[in-house]
Amino acid sequence: MRTGKSTQRIRGGYTLILVLLIAGACSAMAIGIYRSAAFQRTVVNNEISMAKADGLAEAGVQHAAIYLRTNPDFVGASLQFPVGDAAYWFQVDSDGTLYRVVGFGSANGLVRTKHASFDVAK
Repeated sequence: MRTGKSTQRIRGGYTLILVLLIAGACSAMAIGIYRSAAFQRTVVNNEISMAKADGLAEAGVQHAAIYLRTNPDFVGASLQFPVGDAAYWFQVDSDGTLYRVVGFGSANGLVRTKHASFDVAK
């Protein structure tokens, strides 16, 4: 026959196991939420870097267009132009009648390109 104390001790053991299971489930959920937030932060940072690099590549094309108006015989690659922690540069090829320009933008290790073709009046 069981006494009141031993019944309470058994119930206390079950309660402890239940509390540990709930604490483990809450910990697993917290870890999952943290990992999801860290992944989302990485995705957002990559999107920001891609947008920066795209804008810088477009700046490279625009810089080349302006540069070709004053230097129509220029063909080749430009210097790298730093913009904060990022940079852009451009490359110009010509067949004599048409300029093909590639603008490059680099931000946080991500490089993007923009292409353009145009004629510059001499």
